[in-house]
Amino acid sequence: MRALKRVAILGLIVALAVGCSSIQSNYDYDPTADFSKFKTYAWMERATATDGSGRQVQPGDMTDKRIKMAVNTQLAEKGLTEDNQDPDLLLAYYAGIEEKVDVTDWGYRSYGGWYGYGSGYGGYYGRDVDVYYYNQGTIVLDMVDVADGELVWRGIVSDYVTESNSPQQREQKINEAIMLIMVNYPPPSQQ
Repeated sequence: MRALKRVAILGLIVALAVGCSSIQSNYDYDPTADFSKFKTYAWMERATATDGSGRQVQPGDMTDKRIKMAVNTQLAEKGLTEDNQDPDLLLAYYAGIEEKVDVTDWGYRSYGGWYGYGSGYGGYYGRDVDVYYYNQGTIVLDMVDVADGELVWRGIVSDYVTESNSPQQREQKINEAIMLIMVNYPPPSQQ
Protein backbone atom coordinates (compact mmCIF):
# COMPACT_ATOMS: atom_id res chain seq x y z
CA MET A 1 0.00 0.00 0.00
CA ARG A 2 2.82 2.39 0.89
CA ALA A 3 4.63 1.65 -2.39
CA LEU A 4 1.41 2.29 -4.35
CA LYS A 5 0.93 5.60 -2.54
CA ARG A 6 4.52 6.60 -3.29
CA VAL A 7 4.05 5.75 -6.99
CA ALA A 8 0.88 7.88 -7.09
CA ILE A 9 2.69 10.82 -5.47
CA LEU A 10 5.66 10.41 -7.84
CA GLY A 11 3.25 10.39 -10.81
CA LEU A 12 1.67 13.63 -9.57
CA ILE A 13 5.10 15.26 -9.15
CA VAL A 14 6.09 14.24 -12.70
CA ALA A 15 2.79 15.57 -14.08
CA LEU A 16 3.31 18.89 -12.30
CA ALA A 17 6.91 19.10 -13.51
CA VAL A 18 5.79 18.52 -17.08
CA GLY A 19 3.13 21.21 -16.72
CA CYS A 20 5.64 23.73 -15.38
CA SER A 21 8.21 25.30 -17.62
CA SER A 22 11.49 23.43 -17.41
CA ILE A 23 13.23 25.66 -19.94
CA GLN A 24 16.76 26.69 -19.02
CA SER A 25 18.46 29.51 -20.91
CA ASN A 26 21.83 31.18 -20.89
CA TYR A 27 23.70 33.69 -23.02
CA ASP A 28 27.11 35.23 -23.58
CA TYR A 29 28.32 38.20 -25.58
CA ASP A 30 31.36 40.19 -26.60
CA PRO A 31 31.49 43.13 -24.16
CA THR A 32 33.49 45.21 -26.68
CA ALA A 33 30.80 44.93 -29.39
CA ASP A 34 28.58 47.94 -30.10
CA PHE A 35 25.11 46.39 -30.33
CA SER A 36 23.47 49.72 -31.19
CA LYS A 37 24.96 49.52 -34.69
CA PHE A 38 23.18 46.26 -35.55
CA LYS A 39 19.97 47.01 -37.44
CA THR A 40 19.77 44.20 -40.03
CA TYR A 41 20.49 40.50 -40.17
CA ALA A 42 20.51 37.51 -42.51
CA TRP A 43 20.46 33.79 -41.88
CA MET A 44 23.58 31.78 -42.65
CA GLU A 45 23.24 28.49 -44.48
CA ARG A 46 22.00 25.79 -42.16
CA ALA A 47 24.90 23.95 -40.57
CA THR A 48 25.08 20.18 -40.62
CA ALA A 49 25.88 18.52 -37.33
CA THR A 50 26.86 14.93 -36.64
CA ASP A 51 25.63 12.58 -33.99
CA GLY A 52 27.85 10.27 -31.95
CA SER A 53 28.10 7.74 -34.78
CA GLY A 54 29.23 10.32 -37.33
CA ARG A 55 25.89 10.48 -39.19
CA GLN A 56 24.82 13.91 -40.40
CA VAL A 57 21.84 15.32 -38.52
CA GLN A 58 19.71 18.39 -39.29
CA PRO A 59 16.47 19.62 -37.82
CA GLY A 60 13.46 18.86 -39.98
CA ASP A 61 12.22 21.54 -42.34
CA MET A 62 9.18 22.26 -40.16
CA THR A 63 11.31 22.68 -37.04
CA ASP A 64 13.74 24.87 -39.01
CA LYS A 65 10.87 27.12 -40.11
CA ARG A 66 9.46 27.33 -36.57
CA ILE A 67 12.82 28.29 -35.07
CA LYS A 68 13.54 30.93 -37.74
CA MET A 69 10.02 32.39 -37.51
CA ALA A 70 10.32 32.65 -33.72
CA VAL A 71 13.72 34.37 -33.97
CA ASN A 72 12.48 36.68 -36.75
CA THR A 73 9.49 37.69 -34.60
CA GLN A 74 11.66 38.42 -31.56
CA LEU A 75 14.21 40.42 -33.58
CA ALA A 76 11.44 42.44 -35.27
CA GLU A 77 10.14 43.38 -31.81
CA LYS A 78 13.64 44.64 -31.02
CA GLY A 79 13.77 46.78 -34.17
CA LEU A 80 15.96 44.55 -36.39
CA THR A 81 14.95 43.66 -39.93
CA GLU A 82 15.97 40.78 -42.15
CA ASP A 83 18.17 41.94 -45.06
CA ASN A 84 19.80 39.27 -47.20
CA GLN A 85 21.70 41.85 -49.33
CA ASP A 86 23.54 43.97 -46.75
CA PRO A 87 23.14 42.57 -43.22
CA ASP A 88 24.91 43.82 -40.11
CA LEU A 89 24.63 40.41 -38.43
CA LEU A 90 24.69 36.82 -39.65
CA LEU A 91 22.59 34.37 -37.67
CA ALA A 92 23.02 30.64 -37.29
CA TYR A 93 21.43 28.14 -34.98
CA TYR A 94 22.27 24.61 -33.98
CA ALA A 95 19.69 22.24 -32.55
CA GLY A 96 19.94 18.76 -31.11
CA ILE A 97 18.32 16.23 -28.82
CA GLU A 98 20.23 14.21 -26.26
CA GLU A 99 18.99 11.35 -24.09
CA LYS A 100 19.50 12.11 -20.41
CA VAL A 101 19.17 10.13 -17.20
CA ASP A 102 17.91 11.51 -13.89
CA VAL A 103 18.64 9.36 -10.84
CA THR A 104 16.99 10.04 -7.48
CA ASP A 105 18.30 8.15 -4.48
CA TRP A 106 15.63 8.11 -1.80
CA GLY A 107 17.95 6.40 0.67
CA TYR A 108 17.18 3.26 2.64
CA ARG A 109 13.54 2.33 3.07
CA SER A 110 11.75 -0.20 5.20
CA TYR A 111 8.66 -1.97 3.83
CA GLY A 112 6.43 -4.40 5.68
CA GLY A 113 7.31 -3.29 9.19
CA TRP A 114 10.73 -3.84 10.68
CA TYR A 115 10.33 -4.03 14.40
CA GLY A 116 13.91 -4.48 15.37
CA TYR A 117 16.32 -7.32 15.81
CA GLY A 118 14.77 -10.64 16.76
CA SER A 119 11.17 -9.57 16.28
CA GLY A 120 10.42 -12.41 13.86
CA TYR A 121 8.94 -10.12 11.20
CA GLY A 122 11.60 -8.74 8.90
CA GLY A 123 9.84 -7.32 5.86
CA TYR A 124 11.99 -5.65 3.20
CA TYR A 125 14.79 -3.27 3.91
CA GLY A 126 16.87 -1.84 1.08
CA ARG A 127 17.96 1.05 -1.06
CA ASP A 128 15.27 2.91 -3.05
CA VAL A 129 16.45 4.51 -6.29
CA ASP A 130 14.30 5.94 -9.11
CA VAL A 131 15.74 6.25 -12.61
CA TYR A 132 14.05 8.51 -15.16
CA TYR A 133 15.08 8.68 -18.82
CA TYR A 134 14.16 11.73 -20.88
CA ASN A 135 15.19 13.65 -23.98
CA GLN A 136 16.66 17.13 -23.67
CA GLY A 137 16.49 19.43 -26.67
CA THR A 138 18.97 22.28 -27.02
CA ILE A 139 19.03 25.26 -29.38
CA VAL A 140 22.13 27.44 -29.71
CA LEU A 141 21.65 30.77 -31.52
CA ASP A 142 24.77 32.61 -32.72
CA MET A 143 25.09 36.17 -34.01
CA VAL A 144 28.19 37.15 -35.99
CA ASP A 145 29.23 40.71 -36.81
CA VAL A 146 29.53 40.86 -40.62
CA ALA A 147 32.12 43.66 -40.43
CA ASP A 148 34.80 41.55 -38.75
CA GLY A 149 33.38 38.00 -38.82
CA GLU A 150 33.47 37.75 -35.02
CA LEU A 151 30.88 36.06 -32.84
CA VAL A 152 29.24 38.83 -30.79
CA TRP A 153 26.32 37.09 -29.08
CA ARG A 154 25.25 33.52 -28.27
CA GLY A 155 22.05 32.31 -26.65
CA ILE A 156 21.42 28.76 -25.47
CA VAL A 157 18.16 27.17 -24.39
CA SER A 158 17.40 23.62 -23.23
CA ASP A 159 14.17 21.86 -22.34
CA TYR A 160 12.53 18.45 -22.07
CA VAL A 161 11.36 17.14 -25.44
CA THR A 162 8.60 14.64 -26.14
CA GLU A 163 7.63 13.32 -29.53
CA SER A 164 3.96 13.18 -28.54
CA ASN A 165 3.56 16.96 -28.67
CA SER A 166 1.11 18.21 -31.27
CA PRO A 167 2.39 20.61 -33.97
CA GLN A 168 0.78 23.49 -32.06
CA GLN A 169 2.50 22.42 -28.83
CA ARG A 170 5.87 22.12 -30.60
CA GLU A 171 5.45 25.61 -32.06
CA GLN A 172 4.48 27.00 -28.66
CA LYS A 173 7.52 25.35 -27.01
CA ILE A 174 9.87 26.75 -29.67
CA ASN A 175 8.32 30.22 -29.33
CA GLU A 176 8.76 30.11 -25.54
CA ALA A 177 12.35 28.90 -25.88
CA ILE A 178 13.34 31.59 -28.37
CA MET A 179 11.58 34.27 -26.33
CA LEU A 180 13.67 33.24 -23.30
CA ILE A 181 16.88 33.39 -25.34
CA MET A 182 16.04 36.78 -26.84
CA VAL A 183 15.20 38.39 -23.49
CA ASN A 184 18.96 38.92 -23.21
CA TYR A 185 19.42 40.56 -26.61
CA PRO A 186 20.80 43.12 -26.76
CA PRO A 187 22.76 42.43 -23.59
CA PRO A 188 21.32 44.28 -20.61
CA SER A 189 24.43 46.45 -20.26
CA GLN A 190 24.04 47.56 -23.92
CA GLN A 191 20.35 48.57 -23.90
